[in-house]
Amino acid sequence: MCVEIDVTSSIILKCFEKKGQVFITMTPLSGMTWSHSDLYLRSKTDRDIFVVRATMYDNPYLSDEARARYLSQLKGNEREKQQRIYGFYTLQEKAIYPQFEDSHEGQDSRHVINEMPTTVTIDSLGKKGPLTLIHIHSLDPGATHATAAIFMGAMEIQGKIHFYIYDEYISVAADTKSHVLDVVKRKGNIQYQYNYSDQAQKQEIMNMNVILRDMGRKDFYRPCVKRVTGALNSVEPGLNMVRMLFNEDRIKITSNCVNLIHELQNYQYNDKGNIIKENDDMVDALRYGIISYLDAKRRNTVGVSGANVLMSSYAPTL
Repeated sequence: MCVEIDVTSSIILKCFEKKGQVFITMTPLSGMTWSHSDLYLRSKTDRDIFVVRATMYDNPYLSDEARARYLSQLKGNEREKQQRIYGFYTLQEKAIYPQFEDSHEGQDSRHVINEMPTTVTIDSLGKKGPLTLIHIHSLDPGATHATAAIFMGAMEIQGKIHFYIYDEYISVAADTKSHVLDVVKRKGNIQYQYNYSDQAQKQEIMNMNVILRDMGRKDFYRPCVKRVTGALNSVEPGLNMVRMLFNEDRIKITSNCVNLIHELQNYQYNDKGNIIKENDDMVDALRYGIISYLDAKRRNTVGVSGANVLMSSYAPTL
């Protein structure tokens, strides 16, 4: 049974009133539900949430014979074994990014890391060099949905582009100016050479650039204000590119990007082979930024007001 989030939220609110504690036990049989994003992922950064994952082998009351009988009933279903035996959240069978690997027990995985590295391996001999990124901001503006933004950097390592996603933004604020102000503040003092937005939202892009133009006249905002340009939005070619990057371990995401991680885990096709257009704002923004930057790199253009591409060392603060 999957307990609805509204029911759980009501229970939690009552505990706040009484200064109580909430204890939840579960087996994650329904995939990446709200408990994955609101509890499991948040436990990595929220000290008020404590998660313990126990396996079947941790049960002292289960005999070896009983355990063997139970295992024989699973009939080789690897996904169900991961859920029932080890308590892992697993991807749905029609996942769009089955290559994506989340972290377990707070440990770094192929794609999710707890903090940004300061050095990377820059040649086949294992030589280390500083992580030096070109910073990219990618936006999926919301007219009928939430506005989502991805903050990431790109670096060429041994002849191939690698991407590091280190922050995210999502909001349902009603007006464009609120989004722009929030995003600019989120950027801090990092210089973003590439700023992309869903090109289908042409009016929204125009509105954002008018606001950015006015902000750029103020000394406080001038260093972090760059013009927003329309992103490439080829869906299947973009999905294939991101899949390839995940497969080659060329995308790293810091664990604080909980909304992006949750969407990657839940991004699926329906029975007819169409993308389910729900909770996909972050994954869309990720795709826009990656394929637009790679296209700009291929064409040797910057796509941002003719500005020169600047290199800046990333000083991890996450």
